[in-house]
Amino acid sequence: MVSILFILVSFLVLAVSYVWIWRSNNEARFTHVKGSSMGAPMGPPEPDYNKLADQYGEVFKTRFLVWNSITCGEPEMVRYVLTNEHIFTKDFMGYKLFADMFGPEGLVTIRDVDHHKYVRNIVAQAFTYSNLKLYFPIFVEMGKRLVINWSAHSTTSAKGGDKEPVDVIHDLEMCTLDIIGRAAFGVDLNASGTNKVTSKGATHLRNLLSDSCMGLGESATDYLPYARKVTARGKKRAQAKKDLDEELVRLINRKKEGDNEKLDLLDILISAKDESGGELPMGTLSDQCVTFLVAGHETSSSALAWLLYTLAQHQDIQDKVAEEVTSKLGENAVPTPENVDTLRYLGKVVKEVQRVYPAVESLDRMCEEDHMVCGTLLIPKGTLCHIPIKRLHMSPKYWYKPEEFNPDRWDAEMINTSSSSSSSSSSPSFDDGINDNKDGQHTINAGAYLPFSLGVRNCIGSKFALLEIKALAVMLLQKFVFTLPPDHPAVKSVFEGATFKPRPYIKLNVTPRIA
Repeated sequence: MVSILFILVSFLVLAVSYVWIWRSNNEARFTHVKGSSMGAPMGPPEPDYNKLADQYGEVFKTRFLVWNSITCGEPEMVRYVLTNEHIFTKDFMGYKLFADMFGPEGLVTIRDVDHHKYVRNIVAQAFTYSNLKLYFPIFVEMGKRLVINWSAHSTTSAKGGDKEPVDVIHDLEMCTLDIIGRAAFGVDLNASGTNKVTSKGATHLRNLLSDSCMGLGESATDYLPYARKVTARGKKRAQAKKDLDEELVRLINRKKEGDNEKLDLLDILISAKDESGGELPMGTLSDQCVTFLVAGHETSSSALAWLLYTLAQHQDIQDKVAEEVTSKLGENAVPTPENVDTLRYLGKVVKEVQRVYPAVESLDRMCEEDHMVCGTLLIPKGTLCHIPIKRLHMSPKYWYKPEEFNPDRWDAEMINTSSSSSSSSSSPSFDDGINDNKDGQHTINAGAYLPFSLGVRNCIGSKFALLEIKALAVMLLQKFVFTLPPDHPAVKSVFEGATFKPRPYIKLNVTPRIA
């Protein structure tokens, strides 16, 4: 007993000594950055980054126990971190947590940089513009279902009183889930409930998806590798993910055997080859399916909900978008990739919505070596680099009157896109400032606008999402006027599942649009 106690005490002393020495050495190399010990991203207590940035500047450090973090709030630094993917990686605790949801082989969660590049090159074959055009009729079909649903809902209430508000975010989530089910797998999930003929398998798949994402990240135990697997909620998530994977493997095998009545994303991935003729293995295919299911509908539904919420608050902007749709497409014209692309003002509104309400409010990367960023800032190995997307999107340093919802700010759009073609080994060089003139026109810096991230790990489905958002927006604005109920509570962006979503749920008055 004494010997066991001695071993435990000795181990504790050695552990404390190691941590103290590591922290002292690391802190000595980090004294050149102002900061606080209030906590670090992905670890409690969560600091108020806006308050810290106001106090220390856009680049500052935080610390939780022995882990250092640096917040990168300068666009030049953001672009450098996101385009040097071999130095700043996803190999840290936060993405290990997401691997529980998406699987380790999903594009969001693959940690090895070279393996990610290999998988992405194959998956990209499903997202060419010619293939995206094939999915557009699905957007239209599901949009028609939503229009029918809301047309029926916009009658008087069951009590005979005024019209009841529509639960916008719920209905949009179901609509975009139906879209991704059909576009990705050729399966009608009937999440919207408008199709009376639905297979039990589709219902089961939808329920498994919901359970596998249940409460992820809401508890401190979720961030502990083993603790999150032994809690009741963790066990239920793990079992749901296992069952979901088995369902997807059966679906993939059926398609490989010839059960592919309609060409969809999964059909394309199954037949896709690398340069030497190699195919994606089953586990990688399955994890891409989960990624499509989760990321493929949550981000679009949230963006659409924020879009309608904002238009309900700004009737002048809503009228202008509706007028553009009517003048260029007509009252009942079916949207197509070609005619939607002519709607310039709608495009500006979508960009402005994504600036004010980004689906992901922050990103993190792990620094894998001592590295000098942009020739001025030394970041020690093991430092978590935090990119505050929401603050960058709303900073008066980079935007003219950022608190105003102003689609016209995009008239003078001059986004620096050189990051996509620049070498990852070179430092980006551009002016971080903006030209604030009295008309609100300015240069928009790519590092200050990140709705789909930057670099080789940006969102591969961004064009799919934008086409989907615009198609549904056109169909809804052709038919309805959206207004905000007078007693509607303030809506905030809350992290839930895998993205930030509007909470409480947005409920809008939906009335037929009169020509």
